[in-house]
Amino acid sequence: MFKGTPPRASELGRHLSIVEDRGHVRTAHDTSAPESRTNLLETIQAQVVPRLVLAHGHEEEALAVVPCPDARLPPSDEELDRFATLAANADLTSALGFVESIAKQGLTLETILLALVGGSARLLGAQWMEDTRSFTEVTVGLGTLQQVVTVLGSSSIVSTYQRGLVVLCATPGEQHTLGLYLLGELFRRAGWGVHVNAAMDETELLALVAEERVDLVGLTISSAKLMPKLARLAASVKKASCHEETALMIGGSLDERAMATFAAKIGAAFCTDAAEAVRWLENRAIGRSE
Repeated sequence: MFKGTPPRASELGRHLSIVEDRGHVRTAHDTSAPESRTNLLETIQAQVVPRLVLAHGHEEEALAVVPCPDARLPPSDEELDRFATLAANADLTSALGFVESIAKQGLTLETILLALVGGSARLLGAQWMEDTRSFTEVTVGLGTLQQVVTVLGSSSIVSTYQRGLVVLCATPGEQHTLGLYLLGELFRRAGWGVHVNAAMDETELLALVAEERVDLVGLTISSAKLMPKLARLAASVKKASCHEETALMIGGSLDERAMATFAAKIGAAFCTDAAEAVRWLENRAIGRSE
Protein backbone atom coordinates (compact mmCIF):
# COMPACT_ATOMS: atom_id res chain seq x y z
CA MET A 1 0.00 0.00 0.00
CA PHE A 2 1.04 3.56 -0.75
CA LYS A 3 4.02 2.23 -2.68
CA GLY A 4 5.62 4.22 -5.48
CA THR A 5 8.67 5.49 -3.57
CA PRO A 6 11.92 4.48 -5.27
CA PRO A 7 15.00 3.03 -3.55
CA ARG A 8 17.08 5.57 -1.66
CA ALA A 9 14.01 7.78 -1.42
CA SER A 10 15.04 8.89 2.06
CA GLU A 11 18.18 10.39 0.55
CA LEU A 12 16.14 12.11 -2.13
CA GLY A 13 13.97 13.62 0.55
CA ARG A 14 16.94 15.09 2.39
CA HIS A 15 17.94 16.94 -0.76
CA LEU A 16 14.63 18.27 -2.02
CA SER A 17 10.92 17.67 -1.64
CA ILE A 18 8.74 18.63 -4.59
CA VAL A 19 4.99 18.91 -4.24
CA GLU A 20 3.03 19.71 -7.40
CA ASP A 21 -0.58 20.77 -7.38
CA ARG A 22 -2.06 21.63 -10.74
CA GLY A 23 0.90 23.48 -12.12
CA HIS A 24 2.39 24.84 -8.92
CA VAL A 25 5.74 23.64 -7.61
CA ARG A 26 6.73 24.07 -3.97
CA THR A 27 10.24 23.30 -2.72
CA ALA A 28 11.18 22.37 0.83
CA HIS A 29 14.46 22.97 2.65
CA ASP A 30 17.45 21.49 0.81
CA THR A 31 20.68 20.46 2.50
CA SER A 32 22.58 19.62 -0.67
CA ALA A 33 25.31 21.71 -2.25
CA PRO A 34 24.13 25.20 -3.33
CA GLU A 35 25.23 24.57 -6.91
CA SER A 36 23.23 21.33 -7.17
CA ARG A 37 20.17 22.99 -5.67
CA THR A 38 20.45 25.90 -8.10
CA ASN A 39 20.72 23.58 -11.09
CA LEU A 40 17.74 21.56 -9.97
CA LEU A 41 15.56 24.60 -9.38
CA GLU A 42 16.56 25.98 -12.79
CA THR A 43 15.46 22.71 -14.37
CA ILE A 44 12.10 22.84 -12.59
CA GLN A 45 11.50 26.46 -13.50
CA ALA A 46 12.59 26.02 -17.12
CA GLN A 47 10.89 22.70 -17.86
CA VAL A 48 8.37 21.53 -15.27
CA VAL A 49 6.36 24.65 -14.52
CA PRO A 50 5.88 25.83 -18.13
CA ARG A 51 4.83 22.37 -19.28
CA LEU A 52 2.36 21.93 -16.44
CA VAL A 53 0.81 25.34 -16.96
CA LEU A 54 0.48 24.83 -20.71
CA ALA A 55 -0.74 21.26 -20.44
CA HIS A 56 -3.56 21.90 -18.01
CA GLY A 57 -5.46 24.09 -20.41
CA HIS A 58 -6.60 21.09 -22.43
CA GLU A 59 -5.21 17.71 -21.41
CA GLU A 60 -7.73 17.17 -18.62
CA GLU A 61 -10.61 17.51 -21.05
CA ALA A 62 -8.96 15.55 -23.88
CA LEU A 63 -7.68 12.61 -21.89
CA ALA A 64 -9.93 9.60 -22.32
CA VAL A 65 -9.24 6.63 -20.06
CA VAL A 66 -11.40 3.70 -21.06
CA PRO A 67 -12.99 2.16 -17.91
CA CYS A 68 -13.11 -1.46 -19.11
CA PRO A 69 -11.54 -4.74 -17.96
CA ASP A 70 -7.92 -5.16 -19.04
CA ALA A 71 -7.86 -6.28 -22.67
CA ARG A 72 -4.08 -6.34 -23.04
CA LEU A 73 -1.05 -7.30 -21.01
CA PRO A 74 0.35 -4.93 -18.35
CA PRO A 75 3.06 -2.47 -19.44
CA SER A 76 6.22 -4.14 -20.71
CA ASP A 77 9.72 -3.26 -19.50
CA GLU A 78 10.19 -1.28 -22.70
CA GLU A 79 7.00 0.69 -22.09
CA LEU A 80 7.98 1.39 -18.48
CA ASP A 81 11.36 2.67 -19.62
CA ARG A 82 9.76 4.90 -22.24
CA PHE A 83 7.25 6.31 -19.79
CA ALA A 84 9.94 6.88 -17.13
CA THR A 85 12.01 8.74 -19.70
CA LEU A 86 9.09 11.01 -20.60
CA ALA A 87 8.60 11.73 -16.88
CA ALA A 88 12.31 12.39 -16.29
CA ASN A 89 12.24 14.83 -19.21
CA ALA A 90 9.22 16.60 -17.67
CA ASP A 91 7.28 15.90 -20.86
CA LEU A 92 3.82 15.84 -19.32
CA THR A 93 2.06 16.28 -22.66
CA SER A 94 3.67 13.18 -24.17
CA ALA A 95 3.25 11.23 -20.94
CA LEU A 96 -0.50 11.86 -20.95
CA GLY A 97 -0.64 10.96 -24.63
CA PHE A 98 1.11 7.69 -23.82
CA VAL A 99 -1.41 6.97 -21.06
CA GLU A 100 -4.32 7.62 -23.38
CA SER A 101 -2.80 5.38 -26.03
CA ILE A 102 -2.41 2.33 -23.79
CA ALA A 103 -5.80 2.98 -22.20
CA LYS A 104 -7.41 2.73 -25.64
CA GLN A 105 -5.56 -0.54 -26.12
CA GLY A 106 -7.43 -1.91 -23.14
CA LEU A 107 -5.65 -1.10 -19.86
CA THR A 108 -7.85 -0.06 -16.95
CA LEU A 109 -7.14 3.01 -14.89
CA GLU A 110 -6.20 0.79 -11.96
CA THR A 111 -3.52 -0.98 -14.00
CA ILE A 112 -2.26 2.32 -15.36
CA LEU A 113 -1.91 3.75 -11.87
CA LEU A 114 -0.35 0.71 -10.22
CA ALA A 115 1.63 -0.92 -13.02
CA LEU A 116 2.58 2.04 -15.23
CA VAL A 117 2.89 5.00 -12.86
CA GLY A 118 3.98 2.98 -9.83
CA GLY A 119 6.28 0.79 -11.91
CA SER A 120 7.89 3.81 -13.55
CA ALA A 121 8.51 5.41 -10.15
CA ARG A 122 10.31 2.28 -8.97
CA LEU A 123 12.26 2.14 -12.23
CA LEU A 124 13.45 5.73 -11.82
CA GLY A 125 14.70 4.88 -8.36
CA ALA A 126 16.47 1.76 -9.59
CA GLN A 127 18.10 3.73 -12.40
CA TRP A 128 19.37 6.28 -9.91
CA MET A 129 20.83 3.48 -7.79
CA GLU A 130 22.60 2.23 -10.90
CA ASP A 131 23.83 5.75 -11.73
CA THR A 132 22.05 5.74 -15.08
CA ARG A 133 19.89 8.71 -14.07
CA SER A 134 20.82 11.83 -12.18
CA PHE A 135 19.21 13.12 -9.01
CA THR A 136 17.64 15.91 -11.07
CA GLU A 137 16.05 13.47 -13.52
CA VAL A 138 14.62 11.29 -10.78
CA THR A 139 13.23 14.22 -8.81
CA VAL A 140 11.66 15.86 -11.86
CA GLY A 141 10.39 12.46 -12.99
CA LEU A 142 8.58 11.79 -9.73
CA GLY A 143 7.02 15.25 -9.86
CA THR A 144 5.78 14.58 -13.39
CA LEU A 145 4.33 11.21 -12.38
CA GLN A 146 2.44 12.85 -9.54
CA GLN A 147 1.01 15.34 -12.00
CA VAL A 148 -0.11 12.49 -14.26
CA VAL A 149 -2.00 11.03 -11.31
CA THR A 150 -3.64 14.40 -10.69
CA VAL A 151 -4.84 14.64 -14.30
CA LEU A 152 -6.08 11.06 -14.32
CA GLY A 153 -7.98 11.76 -11.14
CA SER A 154 -9.71 14.76 -12.69
CA SER A 155 -11.04 12.53 -15.47
CA SER A 156 -12.43 9.88 -13.13
CA ILE A 157 -13.77 11.68 -10.05
CA VAL A 158 -17.50 11.38 -9.49
CA SER A 159 -19.32 14.47 -8.28
CA THR A 160 -20.92 12.61 -5.38
CA TYR A 161 -19.95 9.49 -3.50
CA GLN A 162 -22.25 6.84 -2.13
CA ARG A 163 -19.85 5.45 0.44
CA GLY A 164 -17.84 7.00 3.25
CA LEU A 165 -14.94 9.42 3.48
CA VAL A 166 -11.27 8.43 3.25
CA VAL A 167 -8.51 10.78 4.41
CA LEU A 168 -4.97 10.15 3.21
CA CYS A 169 -1.92 11.99 4.49
CA ALA A 170 1.74 11.52 5.40
CA THR A 171 3.33 10.84 8.75
CA PRO A 172 4.83 14.10 10.11
CA GLY A 173 8.28 14.40 8.57
CA GLU A 174 7.49 12.08 5.65
CA GLN A 175 8.20 13.52 2.21
CA HIS A 176 7.45 10.68 -0.20
CA THR A 177 3.81 10.83 -1.11
CA LEU A 178 3.22 9.63 -4.67
CA GLY A 179 1.65 6.44 -3.33
CA LEU A 180 -1.02 8.46 -1.50
CA TYR A 181 -2.27 9.90 -4.77
CA LEU A 182 -2.25 6.51 -6.49
CA LEU A 183 -4.28 5.04 -3.64
CA GLY A 184 -6.62 8.02 -3.56
CA GLU A 185 -7.60 7.55 -7.21
CA LEU A 186 -8.40 3.88 -6.64
CA PHE A 187 -10.60 4.71 -3.66
CA ARG A 188 -12.41 7.36 -5.71
CA ARG A 189 -13.12 4.90 -8.51
CA ALA A 190 -14.53 2.50 -5.92
CA GLY A 191 -17.05 5.16 -4.90
CA TRP A 192 -15.40 6.55 -1.78
CA GLY A 193 -15.05 10.22 -1.02
CA VAL A 194 -11.33 10.96 -0.78
CA HIS A 195 -9.40 13.81 0.79
CA VAL A 196 -5.67 13.64 0.01
CA ASN A 197 -3.38 16.17 1.62
CA ALA A 198 0.21 15.02 1.86
CA ALA A 199 1.21 18.16 3.73
CA MET A 200 -1.59 18.04 6.32
CA ASP A 201 -0.22 18.67 9.81
CA GLU A 202 -1.40 16.96 12.98
CA THR A 203 -3.59 19.85 14.13
CA GLU A 204 -5.45 19.95 10.82
CA LEU A 205 -5.92 16.18 10.73
CA LEU A 206 -7.27 16.01 14.26
CA ALA A 207 -9.66 18.88 13.59
CA LEU A 208 -10.90 17.11 10.46
CA VAL A 209 -11.65 13.77 12.16
CA ALA A 210 -13.27 15.61 15.07
CA GLU A 211 -15.68 17.43 12.77
CA GLU A 212 -16.28 14.95 9.93
CA ARG A 213 -17.40 11.33 9.87
CA VAL A 214 -14.23 9.74 8.48
CA ASP A 215 -14.29 6.03 7.70
CA LEU A 216 -10.57 5.61 7.10
CA VAL A 217 -7.41 7.57 7.83
CA GLY A 218 -4.49 6.31 5.75
CA LEU A 219 -0.94 7.30 6.66
CA THR A 220 2.25 6.63 4.71
CA ILE A 221 5.75 6.17 6.12
CA SER A 222 9.11 5.30 4.57
CA SER A 223 11.51 5.70 7.50
CA ALA A 224 11.63 3.64 10.70
CA LYS A 225 12.76 6.78 12.52
CA LEU A 226 9.27 8.21 12.02
CA MET A 227 7.49 5.29 13.71
CA PRO A 228 7.28 6.96 17.14
CA LYS A 229 5.64 10.00 15.53
CA LEU A 230 3.22 7.79 13.66
CA ALA A 231 2.32 5.88 16.83
CA ARG A 232 1.54 9.10 18.69
CA LEU A 233 -0.46 10.46 15.76
CA ALA A 234 -2.49 7.24 15.49
CA ALA A 235 -3.40 7.44 19.17
CA SER A 236 -4.39 11.09 18.81
CA VAL A 237 -6.58 10.36 15.78
CA LYS A 238 -8.46 7.64 17.64
CA LYS A 239 -9.01 9.93 20.61
CA ALA A 240 -10.13 12.91 18.55
CA SER A 241 -12.40 11.12 16.06
CA CYS A 242 -16.11 11.86 16.30
CA HIS A 243 -16.80 8.54 14.58
CA GLU A 244 -16.04 5.59 16.82
CA GLU A 245 -15.62 3.29 13.83
CA THR A 246 -12.92 5.32 12.08
CA ALA A 247 -10.27 2.87 10.87
CA LEU A 248 -6.54 3.49 10.62
CA MET A 249 -4.37 2.11 7.86
CA ILE A 250 -0.63 2.49 7.33
CA GLY A 251 1.57 1.80 4.34
CA GLY A 252 4.88 2.69 2.79
CA SER A 253 8.18 1.33 1.57
CA LEU A 254 9.44 -0.23 4.81
CA ASP A 255 9.87 -3.98 5.33
CA GLU A 256 6.43 -5.58 5.11
CA ARG A 257 6.88 -7.80 8.16
CA ALA A 258 8.02 -4.86 10.27
CA MET A 259 5.12 -2.76 9.02
CA ALA A 260 2.58 -5.49 9.80
CA THR A 261 3.96 -5.88 13.33
CA PHE A 262 3.95 -2.12 13.90
CA ALA A 263 0.41 -1.79 12.52
CA ALA A 264 -0.87 -4.42 14.93
CA LYS A 265 0.87 -2.63 17.79
CA ILE A 266 -0.86 0.70 17.12
CA GLY A 267 -4.21 -0.79 16.15
CA ALA A 268 -4.04 -0.08 12.44
CA ALA A 269 -4.54 -2.12 9.30
CA PHE A 270 -1.65 -2.78 6.93
CA CYS A 271 -1.98 -3.66 3.25
CA THR A 272 0.85 -4.50 0.90
CA ASP A 273 -0.51 -2.57 -2.07
CA ALA A 274 -3.21 -0.12 -3.09
CA ALA A 275 -5.57 -2.69 -4.60
CA GLU A 276 -5.49 -4.71 -1.38
CA ALA A 277 -6.20 -1.54 0.62
CA VAL A 278 -9.35 -0.85 -1.41
CA ARG A 279 -10.53 -4.44 -1.01
CA TRP A 280 -9.87 -4.30 2.73
CA LEU A 281 -12.03 -1.22 3.19
CA GLU A 282 -14.79 -2.58 0.99
CA ASN A 283 -14.86 -5.87 2.91
CA ARG A 284 -14.94 -3.94 6.18
CA ALA A 285 -17.88 -1.86 4.94
CA ILE A 286 -19.77 -4.98 3.84
CA GLY A 287 -19.15 -6.65 7.18
CA ARG A 288 -20.50 -3.68 9.12
CA SER A 289 -23.61 -3.43 6.97
CA GLU A 290 -24.62 -7.05 7.53
